[in-house]
Amino acid sequence: MNFPGCKTLAAFCALLIPCEAQVKDKPVRFRKGLLFESKIENPKVFSAVEGGKKTLLVPAYEWEYGVRVFTKASWSETGGEWNTYKANAVLIADAIVDTLKPEWRKDQRGVINYAILQSEDPFLGSVILSKKLHKKFKNEFGENIHVIIPERGTIYLFPAEGGKLDGYGPSIIKKFKESSQPVSIEVFLLTSTGYEIIGELEE
Repeated sequence: MNFPGCKTLAAFCALLIPCEAQVKDKPVRFRKGLLFESKIENPKVFSAVEGGKKTLLVPAYEWEYGVRVFTKASWSETGGEWNTYKANAVLIADAIVDTLKPEWRKDQRGVINYAILQSEDPFLGSVILSKKLHKKFKNEFGENIHVIIPERGTIYLFPAEGGKLDGYGPSIIKKFKESSQPVSIEVFLLTSTGYEIIGELEE
């Protein structure tokens, strides 16, 4: 038995389904912040890093296919909001630190040699801007921590005392050279008061 009224109602409900899905879909919120980038990438808008010769701090923004750095023209269109990007970068860094799950590398005695941080988040390197990073690792590494960012998705942390970094330079440099998104082989010194670059890894 056919019920024309039911067919009409079913057709009307079918039209509503995609509309409801569209209402439930939340708009993608693209972030804007700062990246540590290699000087060889020749970014057009950047800030120097204290002590650095090959590493720059570069404003960037997310879009559908990852992150982009600014041309001088596109940066000018934003009004040159460096303070805004710095503030956003710290918020992004704080949030990333909260989710970090370090991979600990230990010697035969079980003593920690270093830690590796890995993430697909393009702003991973910006965790150096967060005060939370030092707090998260000071119990294992002490007050002074060496940090190297060979590529966007990888960070190495070593205790500054004890020469733990000695001997790992070649393997980290190899990772830097083979990466499709290289950042730097310069060594950051991270303390409770901030960071600076103090040297460069050597083969």
